[in-house]
Amino acid sequence: MTTSKYSIVIPIKQYTYFWSSNGLDDRKNTKNHDNIRRFFEISWKTHDKNLKKEDIDCIYFIIPRNEKTYFESMLKKHIININTKLITEDEMISSTYDFTSHRKQMLLKLLIYKYIKTELYLILDDDIISLKPFTYNDLFFQKKIRYASEPDITSQPYVWECSRDLLKLTNTNIYRLKNTMSITPEILIKSVVHNMMIYLLNKHDSIEIGRAHV
Repeated sequence: MTTSKYSIVIPIKQYTYFWSSNGLDDRKNTKNHDNIRRFFEISWKTHDKNLKKEDIDCIYFIIPRNEKTYFESMLKKHIININTKLITEDEMISSTYDFTSHRKQMLLKLLIYKYIKTELYLILDDDIISLKPFTYNDLFFQKKIRYASEPDITSQPYVWECSRDLLKLTNTNIYRLKNTMSITPEILIKSVVHNMMIYLLNKHDSIEIGRAHV
């Protein structure tokens, strides 16, 4: 496989809330729950050691606009000698659309393709760490693009239910699916994502997402 470049996309926000059987997690937001600080002090240190920098075209961080200044201050301290770009959530999804959670993050991971300059991009979450060296060639296995899989959809059925509803596959039994694509980490193909977004827009009529049509 000829060595080339790829991009990395990491959505991140300072505080994350979790749903439990008792409803929304009501822990107080403190420095001990700061995802941005944890990312730079733990996750990034493993990436810095193991990722081959020459193979990375750019690392794109997706962040809420009101956390941009804080994130930039941390970024300057910890990441050097590699291209980075900050994309705020409202650059892709208009702030007039008031929704959060995994549904929004899934959409952001797709819409980011408009900014990416490489054909392949690797999606990471802020809590993922690197355990061994990783290069462009590690994106492939037997000349095919790798993908993370799960035996079925039971670990995260709500993700598949959201996808089914978005695709308007009302008569499809998603619960029978086997060897399904996992969520993160995952490798996406820019041209395929582009075609998929066009398909979705046609499926739902041409709606405006963010400041421009996809």
